[in-house]
Amino acid sequence: MGRYSLLISLTILLGEQRPRLRCVLELAAGTGIVTRRLRDLLPREARLVATDLKPPMLEVARGKFRPDETVEFQPADATALPFPNASFDSVVCQFGVMFFPDTSVAISAANIRYTEAAPNSQLASD
Repeated sequence: MGRYSLLISLTILLGEQRPRLRCVLELAAGTGIVTRRLRDLLPREARLVATDLKPPMLEVARGKFRPDETVEFQPADATALPFPNASFDSVVCQFGVMFFPDTSVAISAANIRYTEAAPNSQLASD
């Protein structure tokens, strides 16, 4: 799945779930391409947390948002996420999965962060 097909998939996925999404986690946000699209698609009151292993990438992403737009940027290793279990309604990753040193650990960590809170949620990844 390419970048644009993932964005289309997010549009469809979030379109269906949009009213009930209150807290979304993005892994490996990089320069914020998907973060920007997520903020545009999510309800204004929804919490959006964008993470990346590299803080300089998050600084580039931060530049894509106005001060009044609610996005939290947090450096984080996807294999050791610093969030309590069941913290998110949905977890999204555009491109970073292939770079995780242990993909199964990262996916498991992401699943734990959302499945207990929203059993019907999905993990969207490219």
